[in-house]
Amino acid sequence: PQLAYWVNSQRLQYSRLLANDTKGGSSMTPDRVTALEELGFIWDITASTWEERLGELREFRKTHKHCNVPCDFSENPQLAYWVNSQR
Repeated sequence: PQLAYWVNSQRLQYSRLLANDTKGGSSMTPDRVTALEELGFIWDITASTWEERLGELREFRKTHKHCNVPCDFSENPQLAYWVNSQR
């Protein structure tokens, strides 16, 4: 829980830094951005997850020759949910 809170806080501070938030300010610095990025830190988890699922759908299509992932696809339930939510 503490690490998750800290990670979310870093993302919030990064957003403020990018927005040049003068009201709330940001504790994020370019050095901190670099340090986190060197660790492979993902700033936009939503976009990252979307890209990951798209890659999984590509693999599904290679194997099955279609993109109609069944809702009860037990091999990858997250892909099934994601495909359904894209429709």
